[in-house]
Amino acid sequence: MEAMNGGGSHAEDRKLAARIVAGDEAAEDELHNLLVQRLRATATVFLGWQDPDIEDIVQMTFIAAFAQMAGYDADRASLYTWMNRICVHNCFRRIRTRKRVVLSLQEELVAHAGPDRAEAGEEEERLSALRRQMQQMPEPCRGLVQQRIVQDRSYIALAAAFRIPIGTVASRLARCLKTLRDRMHEEFP
Repeated sequence: MEAMNGGGSHAEDRKLAARIVAGDEAAEDELHNLLVQRLRATATVFLGWQDPDIEDIVQMTFIAAFAQMAGYDADRASLYTWMNRICVHNCFRRIRTRKRVVLSLQEELVAHAGPDRAEAGEEEERLSALRRQMQQMPEPCRGLVQQRIVQDRSYIALAAAFRIPIGTVASRLARCLKTLRDRMHEEFP
């Protein structure tokens, strides 16, 4: 397909889109086969090659595209460009969701170790337990948590420091903070 490969005419894209809108499942399969690898590559760039959500993002992209196909305008963009925008939007939505989860976990962790939960003696005991639990964490987690929480480094700075994509920083940090929170809940139910 000329247009999907970045060519000039979008006539082929328009025909394929019309077939999909008409309910032609073979056309849906054709589009999927043409673009799945390219969309997977896009999601990998944004989320990182080890991210377990890449396949979900790609499938969500196809689901959204099929649902919105009647609104596709071949004169404005090729099917690939149009679907790539949907994929990028889905990636950013996933990153924002992870960020909210991480922030929520951070707030809960701070509240769990904070002074409003206990008297001064118990507060020191909690902080000591928090330090001990952080020291017992495996190095990738300990370094991420230390730099994010204690040093207040941004996700971008962490991605650069650890040489991993920002999406991977978000997902790893979320898992590490959840583990730390769970350990603290075991010590202080």
